[in-house]
Amino acid sequence: MSLHHNQVALSLRVRIPGYVFERHLPASPYVVGEALADAVTAEVRRQGLGYYPPLEFFIRQGVLDEALVESVSGISWFITNLVRQELQKKLRGLFATVRIESIQTLAYTMPPVRPGSLNAFTALVEHYTPDVVKVGLRVSAIERRENSQALAGWAGEVCRRRLEDAFGEVEVTSARCVE
Repeated sequence: MSLHHNQVALSLRVRIPGYVFERHLPASPYVVGEALADAVTAEVRRQGLGYYPPLEFFIRQGVLDEALVESVSGISWFITNLVRQELQKKLRGLFATVRIESIQTLAYTMPPVRPGSLNAFTALVEHYTPDVVKVGLRVSAIERRENSQALAGWAGEVCRRRLEDAFGEVEVTSARCVE
C-alpha cells in the first residue's frame, strides 16, 4: 500500500475576540470601525458614489484622517501577525505542511453593502471594524488514499476545531483538494 501526499486549500474567516484587543492595543477596533464607517459614508455622499469602495480607495485619495488610517493599519498588522502565529502553532502538529498563502484584514476588502440599503451604516461599521481576518491556507497530509473530498472536509473541520479556542469565531469558507 502506497502513501500519498495530499494537499488541501482552505479559506478561513477568523474573528479575534475583544479581550485580545483590550490586553494588547491602545485603540479599540470597534471605535476605529465606527469612525471609518462615518468617514467613508460622508465621502461616498460627497463624491456621489453608488457603492462603498474598499478602504484603499480612500487612503489613496488622502481623504481619511491620517491617525485613523494609522490606527486601522496598526490593528490590522497586529491581528494578521497574531493569526499567522496561532495558525502555525495550532496546525503544525496536525499536518505535514502548513503554508499561509494569503492573509488580509476584512476591513480592507470591498464592503458587501450599498448606499441606501437598510442598515447600511451598521453593516459598514461591522465590515470596517478590523477584528476579522481572511486567510488562504494550504495544508498537506500524508494519507493511504489519493485525493478525496473527504480529506478536504476533514481538514476543514479539524482546522475549525483546533482554532476555536484561540479565536472568537472561526469559519471555514472553502475546503478543496488540490494537486
